[in-house]
Order: sequence, then structure tokens, then C-alpha cells
Amino acid sequence: GGDGKNDKWIIENISAHPEAEVTITNTDKSIIFSSVGYAVPFDGTFNGRPLPTGSYPFTIKLSTGEEKGTLNILRLKN
Repeated sequence: GGDGKNDKWIIENISAHPEAEVTITNTDKSIIFSSVGYAVPFDGTFNGRPLPTGSYPFTIKLSTGEEKGTLNILRLKN
């Protein structure tokens, strides 16, 4: 992160679902990102600080159902 490449989580076709609820949690289920409509993509930070390398569970709720998965954050050393 921070190199201008893949610094934001882009969800394809999310703009077609303005009702979409996107939630990302850390491993203890604390919410680190929540958005309705996803107008501002997740940038790998929480409270202005970069999150550490790791796997973060996410849920995307749509009117047609719910998608769950894991978002991986990688921090490359320069």
C-alpha cells in the first residue's frame, strides 16, 4: 500500500447497487469499515492509520442476497 497501486478496494459493479451495505471487520468482529452505497472505497485504514497486513472478513448485503468473504491487506516493504 501507499504506492498508488491497489490502494483502494474496488468492488466491480457496486455502483449498480446503491442500496449495498459493505462491512469489513477485524478478526474479533469489530467493525473497521461500514458504508451504504460504497461511494468512498475502503483504503486499508482505520481511524486514519494503515491497518496491518492480514485477512479481514467482509460482508456485502444486496437486495438480492448477501456475499461474504475475506479481504487481504498486504504491506510491501520498500
